[in-house]
Amino acid sequence: MGQQVQQPAQVQKSKQSSRRRIVIVIIIVAFLLAFACLILWNLINEGVLHGAFFDTLSKILVAIGSATAALGGILTVYIGIASALKTFLAPSTDKTEQSPGTGIPATPPIPAPSSTLAIIPPPQPQTPQRATPQSSITSEFITGSFPPTDLKTIQQRRKLVEEVYSELTKLNMNCIVLTGIGGMGKSTAAALVYKYAEEQRKDDKGPFAAEALWITVEETTATFAYLAETISAVLGKPIPDFGKLPPQNQAAALYNVLNTIDHSCLIVINQFENLLDSQTGQANDLGLGEWLDILNSRLCRCRVLLTSRPMPRGTQDYPPTHVKEYPVAGLATNEGVDLLRKTRCSDRAGDGCRTAYRSSALCRPRALPGAAGVDLAPQSKPEPAFAVQQSALCSTLDGRHWQHRFC
Repeated sequence: MGQQVQQPAQVQKSKQSSRRRIVIVIIIVAFLLAFACLILWNLINEGVLHGAFFDTLSKILVAIGSATAALGGILTVYIGIASALKTFLAPSTDKTEQSPGTGIPATPPIPAPSSTLAIIPPPQPQTPQRATPQSSITSEFITGSFPPTDLKTIQQRRKLVEEVYSELTKLNMNCIVLTGIGGMGKSTAAALVYKYAEEQRKDDKGPFAAEALWITVEETTATFAYLAETISAVLGKPIPDFGKLPPQNQAAALYNVLNTIDHSCLIVINQFENLLDSQTGQANDLGLGEWLDILNSRLCRCRVLLTSRPMPRGTQDYPPTHVKEYPVAGLATNEGVDLLRKTRCSDRAGDGCRTAYRSSALCRPRALPGAAGVDLAPQSKPEPAFAVQQSALCSTLDGRHWQHRFC
């Protein structure tokens, strides 16, 4: 800013120096011409140069010499007077300027604001970082809790995983939603799909070239702003001031992040129902609803896998176009039997047996208090096709306690 203020003064000094040099050059040339004319005039008077032409030239030189001498004298006097007046009238620079008639120093003028001044915005309050649960897996691409997928204790459900992966990789598909009541294994199924997609990517198979992203929507992070800021930050395309954008702009900004990424990837959002109305599935946030509408209406470079109890609904009731629901059923009987054999059910492994049995096809959904929405008792009148399978399942339960409770 100081250099910008001093620049006009430097230009003015430069102009004054140029004028002074021009005046000096003119004076020197004038004196040289006068001296030349004087020599020529002397030669004519001495008779060295004679004739009618030189007589006339002598008169002209006398006139030019007189005029030049007069002009030089005038310029000399002018320069002297101007220098004296400038020195006399110039204000002193080493004394403080005072107001006339008072002893109080005059207030210096406020410089006019320059158009080139940089405007520094006020500091914005930083959004507090929400802590993830202690059980969460710490990874750049995994945010929130991640279900176990160990082959020894978790049924891999290969058929379901391959079906969901096949749907996600279709050209006209943006999003698959794994739906079902609580405890049916939606999160585990999504984790298995996540694991399978990463295996395919590392083997250079499938459409995904970038590492998959996993986000679990906890109760403390159940906002669309937190979801969008997390996704955009991990993908290396942060959205500035996302919370200040209108809902439609928020939805468009997140869609652009997913659609303009260099390499396509899979994004898994677990427990998406925390962002929805538990009864209707309607998005609690208007921006989230707009984003769901965009995913359903416009193709995207990335693919999104959601787990939710109800099917998510946007702001419009459009028919499913690029979003598809995939209901997650319980474990098939053979899968339940296999899982119980893996875990070797006993009284000490009761919780694992309850989960495995509850997820099997022998259990029927029924809203009962304390049963997480699932009746743990087998069907009162099982069909004959299931009788042998049910007997095989019960025979794997070690100990009379579990046989009596389930079978």
